[in-house]
Parts: sequence; structure tokens; C-alpha cells
Amino acid sequence: MSKPWKQNGDTIVEVMISMAVIAVVLVAAYITTDHSLNSSEAATEREDATMLAQSQFEIMSNASSTELGSAPAKFCFPTATSLPIDITSGSCNKLGNNNLYDVTITKQTNVVVAPDLPTYQIEIDWASILGGNATTFLYYQPYLTH
Repeated sequence: MSKPWKQNGDTIVEVMISMAVIAVVLVAAYITTDHSLNSSEAATEREDATMLAQSQFEIMSNASSTELGSAPAKFCFPTATSLPIDITSGSCNKLGNNNLYDVTITKQTNVVVAPDLPTYQIEIDWASILGGNATTFLYYQPYLTH
């Protein structure tokens, strides 16, 4: 009499199902990691843009009222020691870390809070890693000292 045949391994169907489960888990891990890295990079971009806006704010706070008063309608400070430069010169483009950011400072009108003081909007634009353009704003209003 012959002995019945015993199965000692997995069938091809079981192996294929296992491979499919592993593939799904690996794809999900890749997507999650990629999304996390892109979000981290986008946060770094926004932080750099905010720091650039703050540096423009600091330069403006150190500038004289004459320098700000004679500034063009839309301007920036390409360096900490420069005078206000018209944005049409191209010197306001590609500033900051990785030369990624465009800076525009405009004097605001119709200001509700302290309308007797000049108010400036510092706008930073850049092409975001998440696609499209991103923008951050900071407002500056000098105060009077007596």
C-alpha cells in the first residue's frame, strides 16, 4: 500500500497572496513617508519665508523715515545695507535660502488701525514643493517716539 501524499510547503496561491499583502503594506509605507517628507519640506519653506519677511521687517525698522518715504511704490531691501529697490529691477526676486523667494513691500492705504502712521505689507512668494505658489504676509507699522 502506498502512503498518502503530504503537503510540506505552501501552495502558489498562498505565496501570491502573501506577496500581495506585503506589496500593499510597502506601498502604504512609501506613500506615508513621501507625504511626510513633502509636508516637512513645505513647513521649512514657510519658515524660511517668514524669516525672510522678518529680516525685511528688521531692515525697515532700522531705515530712516526719509528712506522709507522716498521708497518706490513696490520695493524690497536685497541686502541689509541697501536702500529700498524698486521690484522692477529684478533685485527683489530669488532672495533667501536657495534663492527661492520673491519679496514685495508695498505701502498700504485705507488702514483702519492708526491711519496716521504708514503701514507696509511685506509679501513673500515662492513656488511650493507641494505644487502651485505659496505666499506669506507680514505687516509693519512704525511707531512714533516722543
